[in-house]
Amino acid sequence: MKRFRKQLAVALVTTMIASSFSFNGIAAENKGKWELNNGEWNYRENGEIIKNQILQFNGEKYYIKEDGTMASDEFFQPNDGGTRYAFPEGKIASGWWLYLHDEGHQLPDLQNGNWYYFDNNGIRMENSTPRIGKYRYAFDEDGKMLSRAFLEDGKKYYYEYDGQMAKDKWLNIDGDWYYFETDGSCKKASKASDSNASMDEFDEEGRLISDTTPCRTIEDIKVKGSNERNGTIGKELKVTFNVELATDSNAKKQTLTGDHDFWIEEVGSSGTYKRGWEKSLDGGKSEYTISYIPYAIETFQLKLVIDGIESDPVTITSDWSSGSDKIGGIGDTLSGNWDVSNRVASIKTLCQSLDDNSQIKETWINKIRELRVMDNSFAMLNRNMVSIDAAGVKSLLGTGELDLIGGSLNAAQGEEISLSATKGTVAALPEAFEKQLSVELDLYKGGDEIHELDVPVIVGVPVPSGMSAEGLKVFHIGEDGSPELLNTKIDGNMVYLVTDSFSNFVFAGKAIQDSSGSNNSGGGSGSGSSGGSGFNKKSSSTSSIPETSGLWQQTESGWSFKKPNGDLYQNTWIYVKGKWYWIEPDGIMAQGWKELNGKKYYLMPAMGEMLVGWILDGQNWYYTDGNGVMQTGWVNVGEKWYYLGADGHMLSSATTPDGHSVDENGVWIQ
Repeated sequence: MKRFRKQLAVALVTTMIASSFSFNGIAAENKGKWELNNGEWNYRENGEIIKNQILQFNGEKYYIKEDGTMASDEFFQPNDGGTRYAFPEGKIASGWWLYLHDEGHQLPDLQNGNWYYFDNNGIRMENSTPRIGKYRYAFDEDGKMLSRAFLEDGKKYYYEYDGQMAKDKWLNIDGDWYYFETDGSCKKASKASDSNASMDEFDEEGRLISDTTPCRTIEDIKVKGSNERNGTIGKELKVTFNVELATDSNAKKQTLTGDHDFWIEEVGSSGTYKRGWEKSLDGGKSEYTISYIPYAIETFQLKLVIDGIESDPVTITSDWSSGSDKIGGIGDTLSGNWDVSNRVASIKTLCQSLDDNSQIKETWINKIRELRVMDNSFAMLNRNMVSIDAAGVKSLLGTGELDLIGGSLNAAQGEEISLSATKGTVAALPEAFEKQLSVELDLYKGGDEIHELDVPVIVGVPVPSGMSAEGLKVFHIGEDGSPELLNTKIDGNMVYLVTDSFSNFVFAGKAIQDSSGSNNSGGGSGSGSSGGSGFNKKSSSTSSIPETSGLWQQTESGWSFKKPNGDLYQNTWIYVKGKWYWIEPDGIMAQGWKELNGKKYYLMPAMGEMLVGWILDGQNWYYTDGNGVMQTGWVNVGEKWYYLGADGHMLSSATTPDGHSVDENGVWIQ
């Protein structure tokens, strides 16, 4: 039987405030490096390959087996006891439902396997009935989740198809009616005291033996409308089923109620969507609706099943429509929680569907952490070694190392990726700068130099020595010598840029005034004037803001910020590395929209930093002022007028409440 992919409130927390996952670099937790030998990962520390231990690397845990190879897509039992599972990319599962073969292998087709759950320490739940979230589940001695099964434990309980304990409801099981109390226990051989089951009699096994029945049974389930549906990526698609009930004049409830076991079976899906459902149980409709928001091109089938009665399959095909937000789909895929190989395949498909990568480049820079997490996982799964020529960077830039994010998304399995920097050629720029430096960035895959990529990558380059990070611009020089200004992001002493081609890059900006008071301009010809009174790299707007002291700490609930004395910041703004974050009363970093004292702020999902200016959230644009406060009504941005509704979203191709017209870009048509 095919099972649906569980949509529980369990998700990977995007790695935050983490160092770059360079396979030949120094790990934050372990001073060693990953190595590939005969297609298997080893971890070498102090010159020796470690064996039979769990190691922590970049916030994730991995298990190195007795033979020195990394555990991958398998159950294992380390010396500290308890059965654990390593994903195909090696990370140890924690807090995840997984559908696995008895030997511990993932089953993407969801056949012939079982659901398992791993606690916060990564240990498989066995022979227990834990409460997970709102519901109670049961696991046997081998860790398999009970589904559509009774369990005797002093009292008699029943676990429905999705594993949840039945409570406060009737259920028809194999043709017999049972009633389950608020505590989940099955009513047996006595008069029921509960009002929902009053005056009903049961045998010693809990089967209803009264002449009347609580509900009409399920006769048939039919899809409402066509059995073939086309969905638009990023848009909600609803499928409604009409439920026909058997004729039973003795039934107390004559319409569809919640006293049934409902579930969805899916065939051929990689889970690249969000899903929800709603039962129309009032007014005699007897309907069940499923809603999907697809994030990738996909075709799959689904069936609604109630008490074992199946509907005909419905085929859903998701694709793009004209004007749909493809970039939003890529962002959702990046931060999705289905397996990394399917997410990377979706990213590649989405990129290929675009005429060019300009849209991706515009938004990719805001997805650094999400892309890094995906790249790290896929590099481990795809067996890609990543190396960087650090010595060349330091000799050229005078500081730091390169950072490559997304390289594995462009590599074949087992292919080595390397990035280096050498001195570039002087190029003419559209304006004069105090200082500029040309850098040739070279990317190699499997020893071959690559100039063009299918999927853009993010490259982190240290701010060149003697140059200011403020106002720094980076130009990519095309084959014809024309400069293209790149979208960049500064983080500390690193400048991150997005590119899908490798050649000559020029870093241009102001020179830092040295201690003697002279302007350290340097650079090659065409660098602009080197005279003047110098440049103070700290602006007046930020120099007076004190840095919040402390360290980021990842917890089960999210990211917190710890004070030097070990206490957590709570219910306050913090200012870290030039960015504002809001810490909730429980000490966890806030994400998304946050209302404080009647004002709304937008905190970037997964990253938490407060955003200023235009913000794309879902399908709508919003605007926040210099203090991060969401604006409403008319705003003037870049000498153009825009109208923001009462909820803050920008109106487009519409008439404003005060009678003015705005075009498709939201600009007032004067």
